[in-house]
Amino acid sequence: MIDATIDKGEKVNVYTGTLRPAIAITTVIIVVHITVMALVVNSETTLAFWVVNSFLFILYMLFFAVMAFQATQITITVYEKGIDWQRSHSHVFTTWDNIDMIGRRNEGDSTTYGVYLHKPVQPEVNSWLDKRLFSAPVDYISLIPTITVPTRFKGIKGNVIDMPALAKTDFGQDVSRYAPHLLET
Repeated sequence: MIDATIDKGEKVNVYTGTLRPAIAITTVIIVVHITVMALVVNSETTLAFWVVNSFLFILYMLFFAVMAFQATQITITVYEKGIDWQRSHSHVFTTWDNIDMIGRRNEGDSTTYGVYLHKPVQPEVNSWLDKRLFSAPVDYISLIPTITVPTRFKGIKGNVIDMPALAKTDFGQDVSRYAPHLLET
């Protein structure tokens, strides 16, 4: 639950995750799976082949269904005094003046886009699993998959945030109203 003792000001906007990426990935997996099946199938295939293949397909679909569900459970709420990232019953709130910049973070072989904080913030976690996994203070709040962050290719640096395009989005308009310095390039 959101901590009612912190004065966040008036709620301005709520952003919720979307299913579009999960649907796209699932569609690609289905097409690849059907294509591979069409190439492999011949008169020599056995029942064991079909059982194992069906099991793997169901396992993939279950995995992406869970990912899609998780994506829709994340919300970012913009308040007059800051932003709140929430998943189920756990959340992190930070004030606008604690946000250092909007940027990208490389996490292994993937990149996320989010906000870097001046000082780490302690998340409020209310579930057993979240207490084990997400109870450390955070200095970065990811905007992905809730907010689509426009990017452009910058050569060897890879994709960078397109700040003018971000400023035109609903989230960018909220940021420009309460923390315009974050959109400066």
